Amino acid sequence: MPICLPQLPAIIRDDVLQQMNFLEKPCVTLNLDHFADYSILLDYFPFTNLKTLCIRSKQKSVPSEELNRLMSHFEVSEYVKFCILNDKDFKLDNSIRFRLSDCLDIRNAVCLSPETFLNSSECSKIEIFGADFKPEVYEQFVSNWYHSTNQLLDYVSSWDKPRHEVSNFDKFQPMLWDPQRRSQYYNDYHGGFDIKRIDGKVATVGYRYFQASNSEDNEPPKPHMFEEYDRVSRVSNSEDNDEEEEIEDVIVVPEGVVDEYNTKQRYIEYHKRQRKEGRCSFMMIVW
Repeated sequence: MPICLPQLPAIIRDDVLQQMNFLEKPCVTLNLDHFADYSILLDYFPFTNLKTLCIRSKQKSVPSEELNRLMSHFEVSEYVKFCILNDKDFKLDNSIRFRLSDCLDIRNAVCLSPETFLNSSECSKIEIFGADFKPEVYEQFVSNWYHSTNQLLDYVSSWDKPRHEVSNFDKFQPMLWDPQRRSQYYNDYHGGFDIKRIDGKVATVGYRYFQASNSEDNEPPKPHMFEEYDRVSRVSNSEDNDEEEEIEDVIVVPEGVVDEYNTKQRYIEYHKRQRKEGRCSFMMIVW
């Protein structure tokens, strides 16, 4: 069970610290809204090695210097979660890197610098929300994995801010997904395009919209996937990145989905919005 530090104005209770001392690697949740002075956390914590660390703050921004000192103080082995205010002035220091056997989970990820993201590829899972990375950052992340022997990374999901630019992964010779190539491991995220490393490792790389079918039906890729990949490639290589003019979304309305409430126009607008949002959401799954 995680240990949540109680609300205290000035000190941390000794009985809580004594309880934590019995644990070889404690699981700690810090609600920073309960602390007026973050240096208390550094002065009173009797350990640096943690199993999991969750840092929360709903009411106030966290000073960059304080939080970077805090993160530099701890060494976490399995799971890190940030759930703090979306503060554009705060960035995790580039020297901070994560190597986690479970997951790096960052909400309001403007605090995550591209360098820290690139240096955290040896986490098993990475889930970030609200990042503001340029397409080249994801290209570099895939390139680092492609030219490495990294055996730890399983899954990356990044819900990015809406933008017109998209990443281009053509230099990795991507192949349209194949469930047989992925053995028994494909799941609801199958779709996208497969990149095969020299040691045989396969990563599915693409956008969250690349959902060709569901895992139970094992259907072949649908035509709109080919259209979407063509769109992504064109937009990525165009000079003006004018997403609306580059290629038109063609939404085919199937029979039986239209009624008095779900009109044809509403169906089309919904699916266009889904495609647009999906293009901002990078995913990578290693099989």
